[in-house]
Parts: sequence; C-alpha cells; structure tokens
Amino acid sequence: MSFTHRRGFTLVELLVVIAIIATLIALLLPAVQQAREAARRSQCKNNLKQVGLAIHNYHDNFGTFPPGVCTKESTSTGLKQADLCDDGVNPAPITNNGIGWSWNAFILPNMDQASLYNTLDVSNSPTNMLDDIDNFPSYAPNQTRRDAVQSPLETMRCPSDPAPQHYQFLWYQSGGQSYFGTASENRQRTRMPLTNYVAAHSPISISPEQHLYCTAGNTADNYGGIFGLNSKTRIRDITDGTSNTVLVGERSYTFQHDPSDSTTNHQAAALYLGTYSRNQYNARDWAGSGGVNIYSTSADPPMRASFSSMHVGGAQFVFADGSVHFISENIESDNKTGNWNTKYSLSNVNTIWEMMLDKADGNVIGEF
Repeated sequence: MSFTHRRGFTLVELLVVIAIIATLIALLLPAVQQAREAARRSQCKNNLKQVGLAIHNYHDNFGTFPPGVCTKESTSTGLKQADLCDDGVNPAPITNNGIGWSWNAFILPNMDQASLYNTLDVSNSPTNMLDDIDNFPSYAPNQTRRDAVQSPLETMRCPSDPAPQHYQFLWYQSGGQSYFGTASENRQRTRMPLTNYVAAHSPISISPEQHLYCTAGNTADNYGGIFGLNSKTRIRDITDGTSNTVLVGERSYTFQHDPSDSTTNHQAAALYLGTYSRNQYNARDWAGSGGVNIYSTSADPPMRASFSSMHVGGAQFVFADGSVHFISENIESDNKTGNWNTKYSLSNVNTIWEMMLDKADGNVIGEF
C-alpha cells in the first residue's frame, strides 16, 4: 500500500507566521508614522519660511511690515497701503464686531497670489466686499468674489493639522460683522477659510485694548509685538534684534470643551479677514498671544488664543530675520489665566517666551 504525502502548513505554523507578520507591522508602523509626521513638520517649516519671505518682500515694497489688521480705507487712487496705518498706537476707535483686512491678505501679491488679491480688492473696505458677496437682502451674491474670499491657501495651512478647509464656527455677513456660532439657514453666510499661522501681536494679550470688555470707542492700547491694530512696524523698530523676535507662529484648530458649561470652543484663525472689536475673544482670528503656554489644551479663553500646534512637544515660528525655529512647550512662559485683564507694559514682560514676542523690551534672551 502506498501513501501520498501532501506538503503544507499546519494550523500552528500558520498562526506563527501570522503572529510574526503582525509583530513586524506593529514595529514598522510607528516608524512610518514618524516619517510621515517628520515630512509634515518639514512642510510646515517650509510654509513658514515662505510666509516670512513674503512679509519681508512687503517690507521691501512699503518700508514697513503689514498691519496686523487694518481698519482704514483708501480714499484716493494710488494711496500706498503703508499710508493707511500709523506709527505707534492707532487713534482709531474700537468697535464691536468690527472687521478689517488682516496681515495675510496684504502679503498675497508676495505669495504669487496677485490675482486673488485683486479680486478681493484689498485696497478697499472689506465691508464693501462682504456686502457684495452677500448682497442682502436680495441674496444674489457676486459669486466670483465669494469664491475668492473662500479660497483656501495650502501655504497657510500646517499639514499636521487635520482641520477642515473652512472655519465651521466663524462666518461673515453683510454689514461687516463677524460671528462665532452656527450659521442659520435664513440668512446668507460666508464661511472663512482656515489658516494655522497667526501674527505675533503682544506678549500679554490679543485684544486691541487689553481688558475683558472695554468701552466701545476707546482707542487701542500699546501691544509690544510686531503686528497690531493699524500698525506700521519697521525693521529698525525691532531693537531686540530680528533673530530674537517672533514674527508669525502656529495655531491649531483643536476643539476645546469648557468643563464649566456645554460650550465647544475653537482656536483656529480665519484667512484674509480679522476682527478688531473690543470683545476679548475676537482678535484671535489673526493674532497670537504670549501670555500663556504655547502648547496648551486648556479650555480657559486665554489658553485657546495662544500659539499651539499638532506637533509633539511644541510649535514652529518664523522670526523677524526669516529663520524658522521649533519652540519647545517647556520654554519659560506665563501660564497664568485671565491675562486679558492685564494691560501691556514692559514690567509684565518677565519670561523668556514673552521677551521673544516683544520687539523692544531690552532684555537679553540668550539661547532658546
């Protein structure tokens, strides 16, 4: 009698092979994920370099850095953008829910986005533009301009942040008002595209007037950083040195939940337009503050308005000399809450991180 032997795997051998493959995948997957995050972080760094270069090209053209947010309008043909702004503190009154073109709108021509800049008509009032794209009450918007103002720019986004293209909870409507909340269906709303990069406004706070709720009509306080309300900062004004002063940094789209109530909060920034109202929350759509930790996950309002990122261990910043640095979350910083009640003054600039956000505090930083 002859027997035929068939070659094959036993069940035990098959399970061993599967276990080995699973182990290899488990070992390799973190390395692949780390490589992908390294590539995303590198792209984010490159984005910030391009932003810094565009800001410096703007300075070459106008002799000043762009304003953080500009509330003024050109009333004569050919008026330079720099002429719209003032040295030092601007005397323009602070209103509630007021808007203006933000710094990133002014640098569009320097980022190969001249066509978008012209369509937005940045030299004129954003209120006029919003009325045009909303066309209330007929609801017959100018679709070309609406498409333009809703156009996202990948250069202004960190690839590590899985945020949507448009800001879910920030939208504008005719009349020049900005709103945080869910848009209702009975009125035309224009959602803003997101950016992960915000300007260095102040070491202390991000409100145009550093109070919880100031009186409408008050003038703006001093701010300390490079970008402010109708600011006109020149390189020569950065007496601390361009290599020691932050220009622009990251802000993530992270949602926060305030444990004290049912509010869901957000800390991303809107592209092109910025608010300058007296309300403590509204300046955060273009500005960053140094009064808090740069990698906070707290639901406290000042924490939400700080710089932050999806990178592990800190965030990236472009400095006034054009260099990009990764700043550790462990840098000496002021972690106090409630800093929106504190006015900016040099006496309040007392940590390494705050000194890096102040352009002329006179302190020596050293290595960071």
